[in-house]
Amino acid sequence: MRMIRKIAVLGAATLMALSCAKDINQRTIHEGSGLGFPQKVYDLDAQAGQLAIPVIATKEFTVSSDASWITVPQTAPAGREGFLARYSANTSLPRAAQVIVAIDEHRDTVTLRQHGAIAPELSAKSNVIAVKGSASGKCEVPLQTNLQAGDLALTWDSEGSESWIDGVKVEGGKLIFNYKANPLSHTRHGSINVSYTDAFGNLLLIPFQVNQLSNADSAGESLSLQEFCALATEEGTEIENDVVIEGIVVSDKENGNCGDNTQLSVTSIDYSVCKRTIYLEALDGSMGICLLTKTAEDNVFAQGDRVKWSIRGAVLQKSRVIDPETDPVYYTLSGVKGNMAIESESLGREGIPVKEKYIGAITDEDIFTYVTLKDCELPIRKGPLTPVSETFTNGTGVDKVAKFGILLHDICGGSMYLYTNTTCPYRRDGSVLPQGSGKLSGVVVHELYPRFSYQDNSSLDADTWGNIGRYQLRHTTKDDFRLAQTMEEGSFSAILCEWTSIAEKNQLRYYATAGDQNAYFDYSFVYPDSYTDGRAGTLPINKMADYSYLGPLDSEHPDGKIASDEGQAWSTNLTVRDGSPMYTSFVFSTAGISSTRMSMQISSMNYFYSSTQKIGGVPMYLEGPRYWWVEYSLDGKEWTPVAKYSLPEFCQTTPITQLWQTAGYKPVNVPLPASKLLGKEKVWIRIIPDAEMQTGSQTAYLEPAIVYPNSGSFPTAWNYIGIRYNTVDPPATEFDGGSDIDGMEPIDYNW
Repeated sequence: MRMIRKIAVLGAATLMALSCAKDINQRTIHEGSGLGFPQKVYDLDAQAGQLAIPVIATKEFTVSSDASWITVPQTAPAGREGFLARYSANTSLPRAAQVIVAIDEHRDTVTLRQHGAIAPELSAKSNVIAVKGSASGKCEVPLQTNLQAGDLALTWDSEGSESWIDGVKVEGGKLIFNYKANPLSHTRHGSINVSYTDAFGNLLLIPFQVNQLSNADSAGESLSLQEFCALATEEGTEIENDVVIEGIVVSDKENGNCGDNTQLSVTSIDYSVCKRTIYLEALDGSMGICLLTKTAEDNVFAQGDRVKWSIRGAVLQKSRVIDPETDPVYYTLSGVKGNMAIESESLGREGIPVKEKYIGAITDEDIFTYVTLKDCELPIRKGPLTPVSETFTNGTGVDKVAKFGILLHDICGGSMYLYTNTTCPYRRDGSVLPQGSGKLSGVVVHELYPRFSYQDNSSLDADTWGNIGRYQLRHTTKDDFRLAQTMEEGSFSAILCEWTSIAEKNQLRYYATAGDQNAYFDYSFVYPDSYTDGRAGTLPINKMADYSYLGPLDSEHPDGKIASDEGQAWSTNLTVRDGSPMYTSFVFSTAGISSTRMSMQISSMNYFYSSTQKIGGVPMYLEGPRYWWVEYSLDGKEWTPVAKYSLPEFCQTTPITQLWQTAGYKPVNVPLPASKLLGKEKVWIRIIPDAEMQTGSQTAYLEPAIVYPNSGSFPTAWNYIGIRYNTVDPPATEFDGGSDIDGMEPIDYNW
């Protein structure tokens, strides 16, 4: 015990001595031989210059370098001064060299990396190579490069028991290799990687995919996508023979927004899906198919590549249709390898067939094709592409939310969701989303999203829940957004009234933040006169946190949240009173306004409330009602329902986040009857819970044992309400509106 105490005292004394030193350079240098380097790697500009390299040395040391472009002194003195290295200008490619420092038997190195005046280039017209199978031969592929053959690394592989690729080399600006004859009656595949790593560790790579034809020099039977997809089943069909299909790649794997990154469990996500997904469109744009490659490395194709595939061994599957009214038919091909490609040509984005449509004109044949939506806009005017709490995303290292959907609508009244993966690099880059109208392009998909809608059909299979519309759109690059930045720069609609925030809580009314400044919302319950704390006669409305911070995320907004005291969202504290649902009413005038289209955008969610109610003897955390109605009135007394929607609750960390919980406010679009509501001195629209007052707990989406008390605080929050009307008439077309974005079965309107 005494020895331990003695060591502790010595440690404390040493720490005290170090902390009292005024200048680190004044500390004693002990005898013996030793070296120390504050920094061991230096990056230099291409221009000539000099660099002071500090070294901590216990005695005189030697300095040397084999690089002709570096000049160093032969020796340098003990201490902390180090030495001065001079370097010449680099008129060529990036380069690196080491400087060796030695004291007696001690040797160490410092690395200098210098940028060059010439950037390395390595590419090929196509990375797909097809060779004959009937006889052995030699293949030569031109390279576009300014690199020497000795700078390049080569690796290769070939499938099957025979190593049929050999003699691989780069010579005279060409990749050259030999191949043996194919004894098989079907194609076989191989790969050759040509790569260069520069002085800074940057990799240039051409992953050549080698496809050898059969012994009869055949790639297989050529089928159109329509003919090919006719072979599909819901269970999946393995392609046993060589079959050739052709199409144009319309996805862009670099932007992280192609493919639905699969939520494997409530705490894990397969982020490789977006890297393995290829949307392949028929050459004439008539249909598309989703290819899922085996690995991310197999997806070597760029947007606009025309590719021909020989796909023996892949599995073709048709989508599962539970209800033809809501479930579209589409096709996927999984297990695809990059070396199944037998031809590839880069056409660029200009080579993609032009398809311009209104939302209501989209059909099942458009799924997995690149479509440009006309006269459309993003109607909720706040937030980034993913207005979510980053607490639950890969942005903060948590894998609980993989994507989010925001609203998109068009001049005809059609609406759908625009999907963005959390792997998309520009999803929250600090830029303001365009608020005007124009064109928006992307790939049409049908993807379930249980975080917006759950238990929405009679199936007991949770994998079928989450139908939020027959179609959604996935943007492929930021260039897909060709919308006016502001409504003043161009928009087919106008804001009648809009609420994006509240200034104070406990008010008599809450007036619109844009549009008709006399428009207001109130609540069916007010604090009674018996309240003596100043709340009597006011509404039970509180400020809430919002997640529409534009970013990029910083120390004040690490999770994308705007604090509740800023009033960017608000909640109603009472949703039931004396057994009747409470509601929010929006009151405004439409006098002098005429239009053929009118709509309402609602963005809301439920928060949990700690309840004394017990289920199975356990106190429950409850939330606001699950199902809501939107109704209108012309006198404030008689109400007509126009739409319904489901409302999830906010994600929780304890217990674990459930699949039906959302990390942001759910947006919905509600078409309103313009002919009945416009041109009126006063109009009422209310949002009211369904009379059944169904809700859930932290562990159940719907909890039948929950009974709302006569007076309860179950907060439901909003962060945006907007009411719009068209200022431009839609074109004469049979496409009136679009599909229902919620897709729930109707709920009995029984109170």
